[in-house]
Formats: sequence, C-alpha cells, structure tokens
Amino acid sequence: MIARLSILGFAVAIALTGVAFLGVALFYWLSTALAPAGAAAVTALIFFVVAVIVFALFYVARPLPVAVPQTAIASKQVEDSLVPALTLLAKEHPLIAVGCATALGLADALQKQRAR
Repeated sequence: MIARLSILGFAVAIALTGVAFLGVALFYWLSTALAPAGAAAVTALIFFVVAVIVFALFYVARPLPVAVPQTAIASKQVEDSLVPALTLLAKEHPLIAVGCATALGLADALQKQRAR
C-alpha cells in the first residue's frame, strides 16, 4: 500500500513538473511576440481555461445521485422485501442458496412427518 502511494506521488510529481515546463516553454514562445507581462498573462489564461475545461468534463461525467422519495420507502411492506432479498442472495451466493433450500426441505419433511 505504501509502495503504491509512493509510486502515485512520484507520478503526480513528474506530471506536475511536466506541466510546469510546458508553462515555461509556452511563456518563452509567447515572449517573442509579446512583452514579458503579456506572455505571462496569456500563459496563465491558457492554463486557467484548460483547468476549467478539465474540471467541467470531470464534473459532467460524474453521475448525480438519485434520491428515492420517502413515501416509496415507507409504503413497502417487510414481507414483500424478503423475496427480492433472498433472490439477490441466491444470485450472488449459489452455494448458500443450495444450503438454505436443503435446510428448508429438511424442515418441511420433518414437519410433514410429525403431522402424520
């Protein structure tokens, strides 16, 4: 875990260093046509616009949480929610479902035998 975090930190540091060198190169390229203050301002503006675009893309790509109305939750009965829960359990853990079915079958057989 610590090694992964170290590698991630190193990768972020390298990426940020690359972005800084890109900014310096852009500044020097723009300084041939503009005054140093103008080149710095245009470089900062370009970086700001790129940052806003990246932030907007990540913000738009993230799905918004869907709120469930409380009336829908309150109107469900406990008995109705047992069948979907058992169905989900059977889909996710088939061996547990087989074990539960075996236990229910044995319990039903013993109950029928006692009723005779």
